[in-house]
Amino acid sequence: MLKKEEIEKIANLAKIKLSSAEVEEFSGQLSVVLDYFQKIRNYDFTKGKVLSEESISELRLDEVRGFFESDLKEQFSGRSGNLLKVKKVL
Repeated sequence: MLKKEEIEKIANLAKIKLSSAEVEEFSGQLSVVLDYFQKIRNYDFTKGKVLSEESISELRLDEVRGFFESDLKEQFSGRSGNLLKVKKVL
């Protein structure tokens, strides 16, 4: 688990301010992510499973699905005619 000081240093480098609760929350989350990267770093890829033509054929095929603009507009609460109103995104 990352220490409070390490989380604060990371937040400072990212130029974000975190509350005490956020520091605690992110400490656990970042530790999980970093542990996963450590597993990847230690993995011996020379012995790992390599994708072959057989394993690729097991993957699902891409499927083209229709997109219905009218369905989207009906679900959108802030609309005016053909226009969709959204909050400012900066």
